[in-house]
Amino acid sequence: MSKARNFIITYKKTEFDLNDASEIVASCYDRSADKADIVDKESLIRDMHHCKEPGLSVVQLSDEMSTLLKNHSFIANIIEDFEFSLPQPDYSPIGPPEKVDSLPWDWNIRMINASKAWEKNLTGNGVTIAVVYTGIDIRNQPTLASRVIGGISYADGKESTDPHSWQDTYGHGTLCAGIMATPKIENSAVGVAQNASLYSVKITDSKTIKMSNLVKGMQWIIGECKGGNRIDIASMSVGLDLSRIITGDTENGLTELERLVQSLLEQNCLVVAPVGNNGNKRGETLSVTYPAHMEGVLGVGAVDTTGKWWSSSSWEKGKDWVNITAPGVGIFENWTGVDPALPHDGSCFSCAHTSGAAALVIEYLEKQNQPYTTEMVAAILEESALDIDGLGRDSRTGAGILNCDFSISVAESLVESLNVEHMLYKKKSVRDIVEQKIGQSSHPDN
Repeated sequence: MSKARNFIITYKKTEFDLNDASEIVASCYDRSADKADIVDKESLIRDMHHCKEPGLSVVQLSDEMSTLLKNHSFIANIIEDFEFSLPQPDYSPIGPPEKVDSLPWDWNIRMINASKAWEKNLTGNGVTIAVVYTGIDIRNQPTLASRVIGGISYADGKESTDPHSWQDTYGHGTLCAGIMATPKIENSAVGVAQNASLYSVKITDSKTIKMSNLVKGMQWIIGECKGGNRIDIASMSVGLDLSRIITGDTENGLTELERLVQSLLEQNCLVVAPVGNNGNKRGETLSVTYPAHMEGVLGVGAVDTTGKWWSSSSWEKGKDWVNITAPGVGIFENWTGVDPALPHDGSCFSCAHTSGAAALVIEYLEKQNQPYTTEMVAAILEESALDIDGLGRDSRTGAGILNCDFSISVAESLVESLNVEHMLYKKKSVRDIVEQKIGQSSHPDN
C-alpha cells in the first residue's frame, strides 16, 4: 500500500466553499483505484484543511488522486508539499566578551527611539500581532506569556489550539515575540509595543518548515480575521527561498502564496516579513525571500549595532523589496532567559522590531479615530525612517532605519492633514500626503 502525502490545491475561483471542495476531493477518492493508506473518505474530508477565501485546500492524497484533481475543471493548480529551510540566525561575531558586555541589553530598542513613543502613552495597547514562527515559550517566560492571548500549532502535522502544542522549543519565535511585546518589569528589557497582544502561530519547531504548515498558518489568521477575532499585524518571521519554488517557467506555490498575502491585506492585516540573510548571492533576482518578495508586504532588512547596513541582509539590485531596516545584529537573548552574552543575527529580528513599531502607529491612529489601511501604516513607517549613509531610498536599505519617535510625529501630521483637508486616498495617495508632511516638518534627515 502506498502512503498518502500532503498536497496544496488552488481553485480557479478565489472564493470556494468547503462543501464544493469536499465534493471534488471525495469524487476523486471514489474514482481512484489507489486509496493509499487513507482509511476512508470520511476521514479524508474531515482532515482536509480548507480556506474559502482565497480558495485553497491542504489535503492528503495518493498519486492517482492528485493526477485526477489536476485535470478537474475547477482546479487551477495542485502541488505536492515540500520542506524548506528557514533563514538561520546565528550567534553574532560582534567582538570579544568585553565588547559584548559594553553594549546595553536594550541598545536595539534605544536605536529605534521606542521610548519617545512610550512617552506619548503609546505601548501597543489594543493592537494584536500574530507571531508566525516557532511558537512562544509561555512556560518559562511568564512575563511575556501575559501578552499571549491565544495560538495554534501545525508543527507536528496536526492542528492544535492547546497552549502546550504551541510552546516554543526552538527559541527564535520567543525572542521575536519578546522584541515585540515584553511588558516592562524591573531589570529587564522591554518590547517595542509592550502592551500589544500576541497570537502564537507555530508552524515549525526546527530549522525546516513544510510549505503546507505555512499555508495553514496563514489560512488560520485569515479565518480569525473573518471570524471577528481582530489581528492587525501578521509578523512572518520566515523566509522561503524563492529559487526553491521557481524553476524556469514553473512556479510551484507562488500563486498560492500571493493569494494568501492578498487575503491578509484585504482583512486590513499588515504583513511584515524579513528579507532574508542571503546578501545578494543570486545577483539581481531571487535573493529576497518570500513573503517579503511580494507586493504589499513590508519587507525588512537588518542593520548592525552601529546603524550600518548588515552585509548579509538580502537585497536585489534595482528592486524595492527592502522597504525599511531595523536592528538585526547582536540581538541579546535577554527575553528568553538564555545567557545574554550570546547575541544573535538575523533579519527575522528586524522584522520583530518593525512589527512592534507598526503596533504603536496603529494604536495612535485608532486613538484619533482615524480610519487607516495597511498602506497607510507602511507609508508612515517608511517615510519616517532615517536615511543610511546619505544614499536615500535604495535597494539594500529601503527607506532607512526604523524610527518610532518620528513615525508618531508623521502620523500626527497625517491625521491633522486628513482632518483639515478631507483628503481622499483615491484622489491623493497616502504616501504623497506623508511625503508632503515630511517636507513641512523637522525630519532628522532634513
